[in-house]
Parts: sequence; structure tokens; C-alpha cells
Amino acid sequence: MEAICSSIRTYQVQLIPGLLQTEEYGRAVTVASRAWQTPEEIDQFVRVRLARQERLAGEGPIEYWAVLAEGVLHQQVGGADVMRAQLHHS
Repeated sequence: MEAICSSIRTYQVQLIPGLLQTEEYGRAVTVASRAWQTPEEIDQFVRVRLARQERLAGEGPIEYWAVLAEGVLHQQVGGADVMRAQLHHS
């Protein structure tokens, strides 16, 4: 769906949206979810998530609006260093 849209709007109450996640944050979320069992599955999921971010900066970028609940900014995902990097990235 992202491939054909011109804008995305999202409201998140628990996590930074996938399109804004750093690699380390995305990896921490993926490992914690336990939906992926092997390191290869985790790596693949993280690579796909990072590739999706090209829609924000590539040719013909989409308009992206993200509203985050304050708790998202305080939720510790992956530890202090991961959160620090994520907050600087977003």
C-alpha cells in the first residue's frame, strides 16, 4: 500500500512507527516480539523495514505525519543508548 500512496498519517501509543525506526531500535522491537525465531529472520525483517524508509526520502517522497503519545518517548526499547539514538533520529 505504501508504494501507491502519497501520504501516511499514523498515531502511535506504544512504539516509534516503523518508518521512523533506527536499525537498532527496530532490531530491539523485533527481538522482543518473539515473532521471529532465528537471527536470519530478524535480520531480514529489519532490512525490509529500513528499505521501506526510502519512501520518505527517495524520489517522490510521501508526506508522513506521525503523532506519538508521550509514553512512546519514555518507553525504554533496547536500552538508553538505543533510545538516545532513536530520539535524535526521529
